[in-house]
Amino acid sequence: MKVKVSTANGKPRGEPEALQTGLHAFGFALSGDNKKLSYTDYVSYGNLWLATIQGGSEAQKVQTKKLTRGTSSFHSPAFSPDGKRLAFVNQQQLFVMPSEGGEMQQLTFLSTDARSPSWSPDGKELAFISGGKVWRISAGGGTPRPFQKTEASRDLSWSPGMDIIYQRPGNQNFHILDPQTENERPLVANDSVGWIFAPRYSPDGKKVVVSWNRPGQKVWLISLEDTSQTRLQGLTLPYFWWPLQWSADGKWIYLLEQGQRLIQIHKITVTDGEPELFITLPFEDLFSESAIFSEAVTMTPMANVSFAAWKRASRMFGCWRILIRR
Repeated sequence: MKVKVSTANGKPRGEPEALQTGLHAFGFALSGDNKKLSYTDYVSYGNLWLATIQGGSEAQKVQTKKLTRGTSSFHSPAFSPDGKRLAFVNQQQLFVMPSEGGEMQQLTFLSTDARSPSWSPDGKELAFISGGKVWRISAGGGTPRPFQKTEASRDLSWSPGMDIIYQRPGNQNFHILDPQTENERPLVANDSVGWIFAPRYSPDGKKVVVSWNRPGQKVWLISLEDTSQTRLQGLTLPYFWWPLQWSADGKWIYLLEQGQRLIQIHKITVTDGEPELFITLPFEDLFSESAIFSEAVTMTPMANVSFAAWKRASRMFGCWRILIRR
């Protein structure tokens, strides 16, 4: 893009204009005569897998199944409440398919990117983020509708709670959105103490678990009844712990530890906060350490796991020439 600015005050003069589209690029450098542009072309892709845990703790095994193929970008998987369907993002649009694999149905055809799909408690709708707004759409397809008053960042959670919890710009708070009345309220009042990520409803919908660097990368429980906040003990390593899911009985929380090369899922008791390794997924060579776990892994309460295994590649191209219009 280019935009004219005033030499007097530096403010924009008019709207930005597109010079080149279709670039997967970053790291721009512009020549002094404004006629040459150099950039890094960044290519990434990922496929969805289903990992199912079999056997007891003494002889536990992981059965894996590849759900998608090719060099497209499949990510942000989300199980339906009954575990039978999987919503995900492909080519910046929202899709659904059977959780065991099968025919894919495209739900959105938007001009802006769709991200962070999450199911309604009854499995009939999906909420997602696009163009800085929260949207809703029927899980069977139809016309998506935005919540016009919302200002959303990148993360969203819905089922099993009745309200939609979505991330606000700046990453320091989430809003709780009533999908019927469209009334909103902040998740926390003390949003100046750090960044909050990955809220996950408890099975009874009365509290959420979040990753919150307040200070340090910790896991906190937030009550939706009295707004009290409790830090879970036992998580002291210098990495982010990403909440994935609660157990069906609400006694355990499953977590991913970012910063480790292996994909390890831990579980931690809600009462005393003592973590233990739950399972190690056999995909070390497929998973990028820099991947955002909230966009890569999802679980059902019965401990089935679906995740996007990312392969990334980047290459530098020397000076691409484009015409800069004056």
